[in-house]
Amino acid sequence: MAAPKGRIFTDADREELDALDDGTSMYAWRVEHLIDEKIAKGIAEGRFTEEEAAEDLEAALRLSYALNNMDSYEKYVRAVKVLRRAEKNAAGSGAYWYRLGSALNYLGKIEEAKEAADRAVAEEPDYPWGWLLLGRLCAHFGLRSEAQEAQKRGLALVPDDPEFLMLGEDIERGADLARMEYHLIDPEAEKALREDALPSNDLLEKIRSCHCILTDPEGLAAAKRALPLKDWKPADPPDDPFCRGVFAFGKGEVEIVFRMNEAGFSHMPAWWLAGLARLLPSALESFEKPRLVEVQQNRIVAVYAADEESDEEIVRYYDLSHISTDDSSELRSGGEGAEYEPGEKALLEKVEALNELSEYQRIIDLLEALPPEKRTWRLSGELARAYNNLAEPGDDELFERSIEILGASRSAAGSTFLWNYRMGYALYFLDRDGEALRFFERALEKKPGDEDAIARLEAARRGVTLPIFFKPFRNRVKLVWRRFSDEAAVVMDLLREGRMVEARERAERIFHPVAMNWGFGLGLDEHGRGLLFFSPKGRLSEAFPLVHFADRMPEALAEKWSLKLGRGPGIHIGSGAFRSGIRPEELTLWVDQEESGWRVSFYAESFRGISEEDAPAIFEDLGTMIEDAVGEAVSMRLVRGISIMKAKRGEPGIRMNELARWFHEHVPMSADFDMRLVIREKLEFWLKPDPRALELYFDIGPGFTQCAAFMNEYRADEAEALDAFQRIGAAAGFFAFEFAPDLDREARDEAERRAIADFKAAMAEFPEEGLVCGEAQSQDRAYVEVMLWDSRVFLSRAAAWLERYPGIERALFRTWRRRAGNVILKAPGEG
Repeated sequence: MAAPKGRIFTDADREELDALDDGTSMYAWRVEHLIDEKIAKGIAEGRFTEEEAAEDLEAALRLSYALNNMDSYEKYVRAVKVLRRAEKNAAGSGAYWYRLGSALNYLGKIEEAKEAADRAVAEEPDYPWGWLLLGRLCAHFGLRSEAQEAQKRGLALVPDDPEFLMLGEDIERGADLARMEYHLIDPEAEKALREDALPSNDLLEKIRSCHCILTDPEGLAAAKRALPLKDWKPADPPDDPFCRGVFAFGKGEVEIVFRMNEAGFSHMPAWWLAGLARLLPSALESFEKPRLVEVQQNRIVAVYAADEESDEEIVRYYDLSHISTDDSSELRSGGEGAEYEPGEKALLEKVEALNELSEYQRIIDLLEALPPEKRTWRLSGELARAYNNLAEPGDDELFERSIEILGASRSAAGSTFLWNYRMGYALYFLDRDGEALRFFERALEKKPGDEDAIARLEAARRGVTLPIFFKPFRNRVKLVWRRFSDEAAVVMDLLREGRMVEARERAERIFHPVAMNWGFGLGLDEHGRGLLFFSPKGRLSEAFPLVHFADRMPEALAEKWSLKLGRGPGIHIGSGAFRSGIRPEELTLWVDQEESGWRVSFYAESFRGISEEDAPAIFEDLGTMIEDAVGEAVSMRLVRGISIMKAKRGEPGIRMNELARWFHEHVPMSADFDMRLVIREKLEFWLKPDPRALELYFDIGPGFTQCAAFMNEYRADEAEALDAFQRIGAAAGFFAFEFAPDLDREARDEAERRAIADFKAAMAEFPEEGLVCGEAQSQDRAYVEVMLWDSRVFLSRAAAWLERYPGIERALFRTWRRRAGNVILKAPGEG
């Protein structure tokens, strides 16, 4: 039956409330606020009393409908209280008992929810949603046939309804009650929920609300061990909705309240509670009279205390969602019937016991001592987990060791949730957010709805939009040069003693934070001076940070060491061996001019029998031989292609050792061309704007760039070069400036050119922080391309400049990543 109209709302009120619900989505919080506002106004005007408002069935049904759609434990508490006050007027209303049962269900009051569901179908058998709730609860209590009958009754009332169809599937697969509630009404929203594609906040709210349905006994025991409390008192909603206990710290004791029931508490990660136990004492010590601690499901913690002077209550909030530990256990994930290698399970049990004590170094010592062949993929996963947990932000070597261990077990474990989560976790704390994103997404494919994976994924998404680094490239450069200055004498002695391997390993460790993407070598020249060789490996994008790094070599070092950029004659980077087996002396070459450079064609007798599988290694080796012969900078600038020939040409060719002389004769500039000249070259363009494109930088016409790789990858929805930048704490992207809409075309063009020039001039004063490397114009915007060596400082300077610059109405920054968002630096009305 439809709820009769009460005396609380006017027809105009009902129309206003109905407009906030279109049948598939609703503004629940606005409905709640509007109902509260109208009831308060009616009481104030004397149209009805508070008791009459509370007992009004229509008001209770409308308000509880909104509250039940907020996916909030505390809103379900309020829904039960609201509905119970109107119970005496609920005769014949299936909706009333369904909404009461639904709210009780989400409060973990399962038996009472079942009673309400029974009452719903008894009071109003033709109300379908009572059957939906009854079906779920019957399935929970093991009443399979009754559950199936309820599903059929409901489906008969609303044929093909997706909720009843999903209920049938849930009953068949034996889903637990929380999983049966993990659905959304709208089919598109349900699809997004299943694929973890909802906005992260919505997804986490749904997950946390479902956590309050069923208690996890193991999780509850682990939570109580992680955060020892006295006088534990479980919640008894709705009248006593929160769990509470007493926490002891240095000054005494304080009551701690968890704003959830015991089921919700049992799903709080034990590692997070252990982190809370570590951090809370220092927070409490900062108060003279701490009175109460409140913990929310979203890991926001509030401390209430009496003010020292006025004795009035003060409250301070702490966002502890950042507390991080990898709590993913190989033993717990194995499940019943998992097969283990001999002795493996006993070791995993020992590791699990050590994890509960946070003895991560002991786990590392235990598992690192195993011979590699004895370290199974599960044990490798636990070793990586221990490194992740031992590390703090900035402990790059520990996180990189975790990645190394996981990489070795990719073939055995790379398709599992734990492997992908741990890989993403380590990459995230190395500020490699773009790479971390992919692993968290794969983890969620394996374990949809995992709360920590969702939170990490959202954090990584924020990181690729606004890349702020714990160790920016600018600081890394200073650090490695300082470290090498301290150890240069030791490295030099090793070289002079002929201990090349030791010298190389020592130097590589020092330079690794900046040089992990580059080739590296070292040696002595004929005068006994040290030589350092760095190569961008043919990638123009890597030449920019390489030159920045080289130009900051301390003068004191330059007295005893020379630094060479790029491969070239006499410069040995890498092992020196060619993996294809091709030898330079067996090659014949022909060099042909093309529109933008030169193509080198190779012939050797051995090419006649090569297969498609052989070709990649051969092309790579031929490219390296060209770089060794003419210099990497010359190759990057002039060589536009390589060809393999299976038959000789008619005209005579040249030998590999003649290639450098050929270029010097035919392209005189190649004799003096180096890496610094490579990065100064500009590629000018005039692109045809895409009128259908909605994304930035697809609307450009004229412009230039010093590094086309970023723009090309951005337009192709790739980000390999950008990921490589993030590994060394650098960022690359562009600024977009928008101007007053009433400017005519000529005035706009002039404003764009002037703004670009002024911005470039202003930022050129800070070369330590970033580099302007391109520009473009479109009908609506001016663009400036940048590489950032310290993104936090550079973006702050840019924002300050924009605030003072009058001609630009709106400005934003975006990295060269299609999946990233925009960072708004200035909006109309600001500055």
